[in-house]
Amino acid sequence: MRAGTPTQMNNGLIRLAAGLLAIAALGYAVAQGDRLPGAAGELLRANVDADRDATALFYTEVDGWDEWASHP
Repeated sequence: MRAGTPTQMNNGLIRLAAGLLAIAALGYAVAQGDRLPGAAGELLRANVDADRDATALFYTEVDGWDEWASHP
């Protein structure tokens, strides 16, 4: 079984490198979240200062959330 032509292999390596770079950039951006400018940064800093964990997972921890979604 052949591994593919050199051109196909290079395309695969380029896509892998681009994906790893995108993941690294996303990780860096998330790590710098408390330094965001503008309203988004102010909101994040206020939540951290008030010791609030304002994530989407909050809604999974609310008692009766499953029943609320079924209300008309």
